[in-house]
Amino acid sequence: MSRPAHRPQPGVRPPIPPTSSRLRSLIWVVLLAAGLPIAQPAAALEGFALEGDLLVHLDLGSGASAEIGSHGLFAFALAYSPDGVLYAAGKRQGIPENPQELWILDQATGQRTLVGQLSPSGVALVGDLTFDDSGALWVVLDGQLHSVDLGSGVATRIGDEEGWLQGLAEFGGTFYGIESDDPFGGGPPWRLVTVDEATGVTAPILDLPALSTQDILAMDFDTFGRLWVLGLQFFPTPGVSRLLRLDDPFSGEVELIHELDSDFGVEGLALVPSLSSVEVPALGGAGAAALATLLVAVACRTMRRRQRAG
Repeated sequence: MSRPAHRPQPGVRPPIPPTSSRLRSLIWVVLLAAGLPIAQPAAALEGFALEGDLLVHLDLGSGASAEIGSHGLFAFALAYSPDGVLYAAGKRQGIPENPQELWILDQATGQRTLVGQLSPSGVALVGDLTFDDSGALWVVLDGQLHSVDLGSGVATRIGDEEGWLQGLAEFGGTFYGIESDDPFGGGPPWRLVTVDEATGVTAPILDLPALSTQDILAMDFDTFGRLWVLGLQFFPTPGVSRLLRLDDPFSGEVELIHELDSDFGVEGLALVPSLSSVEVPALGGAGAAALATLLVAVACRTMRRRQRAG
């Protein structure tokens, strides 16, 4: 049985149906193929850092920092977990020989909650702290890669690398680090390396001569693969904390983003995952032709609907 044709009321134009989900998906795919700039919802880049015994919030866009509260630790590294928990590696104040411990920091107050002891009793130097995509936690202690048990806080050494690993961050399933040949605490010249999480062995990517005037304190990737580095300059102006960025880590080009105003120096860096504007490369010939064909088809379809509606 055939369905009777819909007859509009006299003088009333029916609404033109919205673009179908299938057509919207097709438009999205063609725009991507064409290479048109497509904007995602914008959000400010933000993160956390450590200043003395304070937890601070960082606005990476302006370089402004805001004190959150005291954690009462000698803390040197931060990591933001995939489920939104902020971890710190550090020791309690008062006794230099106190061991390094793993803590959770309250992001609203800075107050600490103990997870467990990272290192055995005695001095151990913390380089950096990071999560991988699976939610596993990793730390650099005494220049070497360690895995961390999130239940107990215990760190287990992975391999025995000759160089001194300082920064550590994971992106796209690969661990990256900043490494030095100095076996007694690190120092320039620095190089960017990949780190094998199974063996701790590093493989050089490129030298970073632009970082030769500073100590490396921490590093982290933002959502779109830009590498942010926290450095402490010792020349020409000693003691200045600097926030640097490598938009393309494989180019070795380092951009100074901000010099951070701090009385005690800034340690640790943990970026909060966020969305920002994304630009895809410029429109290409094949993409332009596909886009033109799609737009003509959409226009013809719309005109036919308007003619039928009229």
